[in-house]
Amino acid sequence: MHNDTPDSIWKKLYFYYLTREFLMDSLRLFQGAAVAASLALASYITVVHVLDEEENNDTVVTSPDKVTSRDASRDILSYVPADTIYFFGGLEPASLNDMLKIIEPQWEFMQPADFRKTINRQLHNNKDMPPAAKMLTGLFIEYLTAFKDLKTAQRILGVGDELDAVFYSVGTTPVMRIKLADTNAFNTFIKSTETIALVTPVQETHGELSLRTYSFSAPGTRQPDSPDAKLVISVDNNYALITLLTPLESETTRDVILGTKKPVDSLADVTLLKDLKSRHDFHPAYLGYVSHVEIVKGLTTPEGNEFGRMLGTLLKTISAQKAPEQTPARAGEDSGQTAITQNEPMAENPLAPIQTTACRTELLAITQTWPRTVFGYTELNLKEKPNKIAMRMLVENTDAAFMQQLQQLRGFIPEHIYKTQSRPALGFGFGFNIDALTPVVSQIFTEFTQKDYQCQFLAEMKQGLIGSNPVLALGMMTGMAAGVQGISAAILDVDAVMNLDQKDTAPDIRSLDAIITISAKEPQRLLLMAANFQQGMPPIQLPADGTPIDFPIPLPTSDLGNVKLALKGNHIVAYIGDKAEQLAQTMANDPLTATGMFALNINFGKYMRFINDFVQAADTAEGKISEQDKTMLEGMAKVDMQFVESFDMTPQGIVLDATMTMH
Repeated sequence: MHNDTPDSIWKKLYFYYLTREFLMDSLRLFQGAAVAASLALASYITVVHVLDEEENNDTVVTSPDKVTSRDASRDILSYVPADTIYFFGGLEPASLNDMLKIIEPQWEFMQPADFRKTINRQLHNNKDMPPAAKMLTGLFIEYLTAFKDLKTAQRILGVGDELDAVFYSVGTTPVMRIKLADTNAFNTFIKSTETIALVTPVQETHGELSLRTYSFSAPGTRQPDSPDAKLVISVDNNYALITLLTPLESETTRDVILGTKKPVDSLADVTLLKDLKSRHDFHPAYLGYVSHVEIVKGLTTPEGNEFGRMLGTLLKTISAQKAPEQTPARAGEDSGQTAITQNEPMAENPLAPIQTTACRTELLAITQTWPRTVFGYTELNLKEKPNKIAMRMLVENTDAAFMQQLQQLRGFIPEHIYKTQSRPALGFGFGFNIDALTPVVSQIFTEFTQKDYQCQFLAEMKQGLIGSNPVLALGMMTGMAAGVQGISAAILDVDAVMNLDQKDTAPDIRSLDAIITISAKEPQRLLLMAANFQQGMPPIQLPADGTPIDFPIPLPTSDLGNVKLALKGNHIVAYIGDKAEQLAQTMANDPLTATGMFALNINFGKYMRFINDFVQAADTAEGKISEQDKTMLEGMAKVDMQFVESFDMTPQGIVLDATMTMH
């Protein structure tokens, strides 16, 4: 019988989270809140036990009366500071029914057998887990229960037909705010979660606001008067709030975090979200960004924004904790060291080198060229089969000339790698214009090294590049592959038994359909070079009309047939199988144009069947996986979904696109 280790609960949750991220389920409700909040807490954990007093810095100026001039239909945005360093949400609420359809293909394998029972047992047995960690785990469990269907989600979570929720930061503090249709239902949901997680909240107040708090200190480890970081949940004015409270906030900042006052400048007052939606054609209910400008402003200017002020408090705390004890030597003692006096300065600010006037000016200028990373859905077709969801993440760039330079690096990737209709088990392609690499890098290198940087950090980077001169080495490496524009491979179909449970037994590959392509300006030249590298190998002569020849490479069994090699226009193609032969025939008509830089195409069900077979065969080893994990993997293998991901350079910036087609 499988026995879980004490920390396996976190390993399981992390595994489930990675799976969901792979399936682009990043905009879900409580799991997203739990994960993001946990990550944001990393910086606080180091100071929970060392902060002796709160810093009373001047922070965000707020005005509760300014809301009257804002769009009442999106009042939730008036709680979000305009200088937030990240935002997840949208211009409008999201359809709860659409969200359920998005997660429907995953639902079976996200509900493994005895999952709740296993987690509950571990929560009960793990006495040292902090209450906040238990509560976050409980939210994850109850979230899986709530999203079974539309009526269950509405009834349990207390939301309407649409989910109006945003996730953002106030300084360094993460905040999730959710509009409620039924506050009593949400309160019941939280109390049920507390019962599942075996935690009792500490009731606190902030003005007239009632808070349920959960400490991040392990039971019995916190001193009564020491400051603490807490998970906070509250319900007020038809809003649910999930956030953190730490010793880093001033009272004024805490007002903004808890929503008892609103920031003077909020996202409701600016057109940023509308601009992002229009510029990148995002779905209005699913978009977000990370602001590089606000992050760098906070790093270089301690009082530049709320992030900088709270970060400064954190760094002062860490410096104070690292400073030596300021205890004078006793009279008559001679330890051979000078006693530390009260006037001795504390440890240096680690950000001081970039907080000079020169660095502030030059780093912010660079950041203005790369202002933010934006993301959102660009297609959401859930009304007819196959369902299709497309998402884009883009690192924005405002320097058109620079992006034009980078676009010269794009190469050729065949269309079948991008298209979901081809449905390969696994396909990938790299497109790269080798001939452009050296001149483009050389031009960028020259432009950077010719600038007269006053910031020491940038000046040292410049001198380091000048000393290494990477352009020379790059030219030598790329010269041998001159003319290459791309390489790709795809396993269209495979029927194989891995035989991992039998020692000294090779995999049994019954059928294989696969294709490999190399695209170049002079493909025959590559064949001649290959012959030069292999002593005694004669050059391969391929008919110019595309007629294939047998390629004598060893295969696991002769029943698979012969691998064919052919010259199709500017493409050398090696293939085996009927589907691959059909694709090879079309390659002759594909011009050698720049189509991208990287693409990945996976049939998720086929891929997970292979993983499932691998795990099942390896299950004889010590520490085998549990039955619930086996059930989850079997559920994954049944998902009929094609996943395509691509990386490219565009005039707007560096782009990562992902598309899911669910049949």
